[in-house]
Amino acid sequence: MCLEDFLSNLDRYLASLLSGTQPSREAPSIIKSTATFPSKGTSLVRRGKMVAPPLAIPFWQRLGWKSVRTPKSGVRAWRGPLSTRFGSVIAQVESPHPNAYKVYILNLPMHLRDHPCFAPKGSRYAMHLHGKARSLSQVILEAEKELEKAWNRRS
Repeated sequence: MCLEDFLSNLDRYLASLLSGTQPSREAPSIIKSTATFPSKGTSLVRRGKMVAPPLAIPFWQRLGWKSVRTPKSGVRAWRGPLSTRFGSVIAQVESPHPNAYKVYILNLPMHLRDHPCFAPKGSRYAMHLHGKARSLSQVILEAEKELEKAWNRRS
């Protein structure tokens, strides 16, 4: 269907709605046709209604992490919770350059402060990660796993 046909059908449909007359029971042809996004293959029509493709929300945002500003220029940083079955702590992840991440715990419980995974860095504790994560979401999952191990050893 070409753009002119679509606009013509849409004009007729909207005019019938504005005039108060009952629009024809036939939906505009754009709604009846099914188009797909070439890159995603997601259908625009689902059960007779037009829908948008699903939004890709990063995993770290779904976990409640937020981007924060740092005093160091060129360093990207995010802050959010690291959750385990024993409790949660607030952490900050910094990335001085792509694919390099440093994890800092801001409110580490007292009984974990002498654990070898954590090193004091001013008012926060640097966390040593054993895995090599390539994304922020992977870093968060790896940090939660290490925190769970540390907490488990102290319980």
